Amino acid sequence: MTDITITQTLKQDDLAKAGLYNLVIGRSPILLIIYGTLALSAIITFVNPFNAYRETENTSYNIFVYAVAIIAIPLLLWRSIKKASKKAFEKNARFYTNVSYTFTHSSYKSEGDDFSTTYKWEDLYKIKETKKWFFIHISKNQAVILDKSQIDLLQQTEMKNIFNSVQSKIKVSLIK
Repeated sequence: MTDITITQTLKQDDLAKAGLYNLVIGRSPILLIIYGTLALSAIITFVNPFNAYRETENTSYNIFVYAVAIIAIPLLLWRSIKKASKKAFEKNARFYTNVSYTFTHSSYKSEGDDFSTTYKWEDLYKIKETKKWFFIHISKNQAVILDKSQIDLLQQTEMKNIFNSVQSKIKVSLIK
């Protein structure tokens, strides 16, 4: 097995999109809980099994409030993620621009202008592949994002082979 080295630069939008993906589809069920609570509240408000007389006070107002909430929550969430990614990018641009990643059968290494970090595979939390990215989770709440559009297909295949070879040491979730 050969070593694979890739170099990439992420933009602020890439961070925001990957962060949103990780929040919505990743391990965090927070959006499902918010929308589930909102849906349950709407059902109780509109169907209201506790209202024996079926009074319909302020129904149009209630519909408006729930419609605004259903639209506003994702917009506010997207705005907060964009703001957080902008802040992270401005504060730590060196971790996102012109970074080289080297993958071997025993370790993963990232190098930038003034940093170099090496991890043994067993020290990482997990690896997840999506349609657009590879997420290498350093811990449960921190991941390195590798943009697949900046990696040629041969290197992606070789990376997947390395990731498959370390499945006994770390949780790996790849697209077939």
